Amino acid sequence: MDIPQIFRGVTVLVVDDHRTTRYVAGLVLEKHGATVLEAEDGSVALQLLAVHRIDAIVSDVQMPKLDGFGLLRALGYPSPKAGTPPVHLHSSVPGDFQADADSLSVPLHSKGNLLTGLAPQVAALIGIPYPGFPSAP
Repeated sequence: MDIPQIFRGVTVLVVDDHRTTRYVAGLVLEKHGATVLEAEDGSVALQLLAVHRIDAIVSDVQMPKLDGFGLLRALGYPSPKAGTPPVHLHSSVPGDFQADADSLSVPLHSKGNLLTGLAPQVAALIGIPYPGFPSAP
């Protein structure tokens, strides 16, 4: 099966305190042609954002130091300035954090569907068509 290389020229920052989750998310995105940078929490993500051109961020909610919501707030959400990368937020228990995600105007996804759902969700987030999936996030 051919994997569509829809993310050629796209850099995605994967932020999660679990190394395995960063690895799986990164592998999925790289298989679709993305360049992937990794950070273990929001504070490291902010450091990487200061020196790299990032097209999208995939972030966990619960992390030590600076969590996903803290990262979003540091980026100016719910009204980020122009040029701020869009964020794909995920959690193992999304229902517990839905109200916080809604208050920041960011969709919240289940961490359980990283293998099958991440690439089409990130594609929709940054406006790239993904074969067989709708364009809206």
